Amino acid sequence: MIKFDEELELYTTEIDGVIFTWEEEPPKDAEEQAAAAAANYRECLPEIIAFMLPSLRQMYGEVTAEEAARKIGRPSIDLDAGQVSYCEQRFDDMHIFSFEFSGDDFQELDYLSIDG
Repeated sequence: MIKFDEELELYTTEIDGVIFTWEEEPPKDAEEQAAAAAANYRECLPEIIAFMLPSLRQMYGEVTAEEAARKIGRPSIDLDAGQVSYCEQRFDDMHIFSFEFSGDDFQELDYLSIDG
């Protein structure tokens, strides 16, 4: 169920451990879109990790794919902006990881950012 989070000032829902956010009131089919995106995210997670690994290794040294998958935490996906963020990552306590994606299938990943 999509709810408005007063603190974040965003509409949010969580499906299968994936958080979805919208700045504006989401469309009527938003939950179906989010459910499909959550399934696609899980299916593409190995490719997402492979995309992130070079930057993670540059920042944190030798990191395995398995370690990265454990430590990135819950994703927060903004379907409107085509952005995935990891605000709860466990590599350190000061950075937020994010990247952009195109389409609903996470096949085009761009611009990994490690901010903090």
